[in-house]
Amino acid sequence: MTLFEYLAIAFSLVFSFSATRLLGGLPHVVATGRRYGPHLVFVTATLLVTAVGFWNLWNFREAAWTLPRFLLVLTIPGAIHYCACVLVPQQAEMVASWEAYYYDVRPRYFAGLVVVGVVISVNLYTMLGVPILDPIRLPQASVICVGAVGLLSDDRRVHAALALVQLVGLVLAMLALFIQPDFLLQRAAG
Repeated sequence: MTLFEYLAIAFSLVFSFSATRLLGGLPHVVATGRRYGPHLVFVTATLLVTAVGFWNLWNFREAAWTLPRFLLVLTIPGAIHYCACVLVPQQAEMVASWEAYYYDVRPRYFAGLVVVGVVISVNLYTMLGVPILDPIRLPQASVICVGAVGLLSDDRRVHAALALVQLVGLVLAMLALFIQPDFLLQRAAG
């Protein structure tokens, strides 16, 4: 077993905790009469981010690992897990209205989303040497912008638009940038 394979166990565990939280709450999130569109979209987007985060972990396989670098990379699944836990509480069946819940946790979720974008950006620069102004930064910039706008606005129309932007942006990023598991590593090298 290589050092990367050993460390990937920790990353995989945190990603799986996120997926478990989101998938476990999904039946309650989609329940008729309780669901709220923007919340459902952000739950779906966070589930996709969890999968993409795991998929892109392969890019770090050749990194020179140290404890600080391990902890730095661990911030990615950690920040995503935070967002998952904010979006879907442990006892999701107790939520009477996902709309009321969403606006109650909105500041925490969108602050977490900003952190997700920042930690991914820092990790790509620190671990892979991806330049700050590289076009690969567009998805991270989009996540940070969605997070900032969502944090500052409580307008329902804005949140419906943010949900759509987040989902479309994530799907486009997945299709255009992350088809191969080592795309980021190839990008940093070339």
